Amino acid sequence: MKAVARHLAMIAIWLSAATVAQAEMDTDVVATPTQATAPRPATTAGMAADSYLGLFTGPGGSFETTVSATSQCFFCVPISASHPVQFEGGNMAGVRGGFWKRGDRLQPGMSMEFLHGSHTSSNADVSYDVFTVSPMLRLTPFSSLAQHGVTLGLYAGVSLCLVAGGSASVTFPEFSRSVSGRVKGNGTAVMAGISVDYRRLSLQLEKRSLSLDLDFEDLGDNGSLEVSTGQTAVGIALKF
Repeated sequence: MKAVARHLAMIAIWLSAATVAQAEMDTDVVATPTQATAPRPATTAGMAADSYLGLFTGPGGSFETTVSATSQCFFCVPISASHPVQFEGGNMAGVRGGFWKRGDRLQPGMSMEFLHGSHTSSNADVSYDVFTVSPMLRLTPFSSLAQHGVTLGLYAGVSLCLVAGGSASVTFPEFSRSVSGRVKGNGTAVMAGISVDYRRLSLQLEKRSLSLDLDFEDLGDNGSLEVSTGQTAVGIALKF
C-alpha cells in the first residue's frame, strides 16, 4: 500500500507540473497574436540614399606654371634649370562613384573618383592619375518634377586629391637630354554643376578647378611643377 501511495503522489505531482506548463503555453499563444499585430518600425536604411557610378570627361584648360628640374648623370655635375612653361589645354577623364542622401531639398553626399589628366607644351609633357574624395551638397529646388520621375539638382563639392601615378618630361637648353620621371604629389579641387536625373539615368554638367603639386624623380633626374587648371566636364551615370 505504501508503494501504491508513493506512486499516486508522484503522478499527482507530475499532473500538477503539466497543468502549470500548459497554462504558461496558453498564455504565450494568446499573447502571440497581440505581439504579431503590434506595429513594427519601418526599415528605411536601404532606401536612405541614391548611389551612382558614371564616366566624366572634358578638355582641360590652358595654364602657365614654372617647371624646375635637375639632371645628373653618373660622371656629371648636376645641372639645374627653372623656366616658365605654357601648357595649352589637355584632356581629363575619370570614373566617379558616389551617393546622394535623400532629403526634401538639401541633400548631402559623397563621391570618389579616379581621374586621369594629361597636358603638353613645346618643351614639357605631364600626365597624372589622381584619386579624389569629395564631400558634396546638392540642392533640388523643383520638387514638382519628382512626380514625373525627374530630379533637377545644383551641386557643389570640395575634393582632396592624391596622385597615384603618372609621368613628367621636360627639355630645356641647359640639358642635353630630356629630364623625366614618375610623378607623385597631392592637391585639391573645387567643383560645381547641374544634374538631371530621370529614373536610373543621371546626366551632369560641371565646372572644376584642379590644383596639384607634383614632384617627379627617376635615377638622377628630379623636378617639380604645379598644375593649376580648369575643366568643363560632362558626365553620364547610372543610379542603383
